[in-house]
Amino acid sequence: MYFPLGWPKRLKTYIGVNETIKHIVSSCDRMLFAVISNKTLSIWYSKPCVQIVTLNLSQKLQSEVGDFLQGEWKPDSSLIAIMTQQNCVVF
Repeated sequence: MYFPLGWPKRLKTYIGVNETIKHIVSSCDRMLFAVISNKTLSIWYSKPCVQIVTLNLSQKLQSEVGDFLQGEWKPDSSLIAIMTQQNCVVF
C-alpha cells in the first residue's frame, strides 16, 4: 500500500507554450528527478525541490533526432539517457 507523506507540491516548470510533459523519472536514490517534455530536459534536486539545470534542444538537433520521449538514469545517478522519436539515445 502507498501512503503519501506531506502535502502535494506544485512545481513551476519552464517548458515552452506548445510543449507537454512526456516523462518524469527519478534517480535510484530518489535525490534527483528529471522532467522531460518534447524538447526540454529539466533536472531537479528533490529535497528541497530546486531546479538544477535545463537543456533545450536546438532546432537543428531536433530535426536530426526528433522530440524527447522518455529517460532512464544510470544506477549511480551520474548520467541520464534520453530516448527520442527517431529511436536515438541522447546522453
